[in-house]
Amino acid sequence: MEENLVSVWDSSGNKVNELIVEEPLQYIGGRISRGLNTQSYYKGLGIPYVSHFMLEPTNEYTTIRHTDVNYLGFEVVKKQFVNLKGIFEEKYQPQFTDFIGSCGNKELSILENVEDFKLSSLQLKKVVNWDKTNSQYYFVVDYLCGRRKYLSGGNPVALKNLLSYMIQNNWNFIWDKRSITDVSYDGLVTDVADIFRSSSLNHKIGTVYSILYSLSKTNRMMYDDLLSFLKYEHNTDMDYIFNSVRFLRDNDVDISELYIDGGDVRLYNHILKNYLITGKNCAHCSFVDLGEKVMNDYVNKLSGVNL
Repeated sequence: MEENLVSVWDSSGNKVNELIVEEPLQYIGGRISRGLNTQSYYKGLGIPYVSHFMLEPTNEYTTIRHTDVNYLGFEVVKKQFVNLKGIFEEKYQPQFTDFIGSCGNKELSILENVEDFKLSSLQLKKVVNWDKTNSQYYFVVDYLCGRRKYLSGGNPVALKNLLSYMIQNNWNFIWDKRSITDVSYDGLVTDVADIFRSSSLNHKIGTVYSILYSLSKTNRMMYDDLLSFLKYEHNTDMDYIFNSVRFLRDNDVDISELYIDGGDVRLYNHILKNYLITGKNCAHCSFVDLGEKVMNDYVNKLSGVNL
């Protein structure tokens, strides 16, 4: 459907606002629409409602599933939102401030990162704070890659070059995010909102791990192609971490502090518990305290487990 009016709905499903856009929009997926006149992309201007996430659903929600992710809780449907399209005045995920279909404060890191991060595919054209009370925004952007993802035929040389650039320049992905979905076919980052700068070893390990693990879980053949190009092997799941560390070493990162005596399993447990998990997780994006809680939950879950 083509339209240049975006409805805003309150928690009861009543229309409380209507945003006027300069051109007709066509919804293309996620919270992204495309302008039919300029061909620019609009991030945060509504979605056709399907479901969202909350920690403790009440009887006004239909529970679809328990996610097994402690900070996401349950995937639910609110009957007042069914068959509606636009922005909904409830949080899409409990750990973020974004309304369903909109962008919250955490997306403002785009403003700085798009200037400083040299391998960004995103070009920012405009940011609109349409709800100042609740700090809700939408962004008008273009993409150098045309939003063509790495998973649709990406080049392992380009992915390796992206990771090398990030490691050498202290840019990082969140370790427990499906980061491969934020990488273009030609090795650019399409969503720079969640990348962050740090020289800490735990964040560098998490950056490479995030790409290796998410690529393996979404397209094993492409993962194997990347390892073949890097001349790495994958024999057990411990190699997600060992290959991450190897990549750091290949990029001249000092990894000497990682090593302890006692064999591969003990080394793997040490790096997993004391480095990977202590890095920045998805819950850190909006609330530091929640990120720390999630980190501790990960650590507690692994306590006493023979990995």
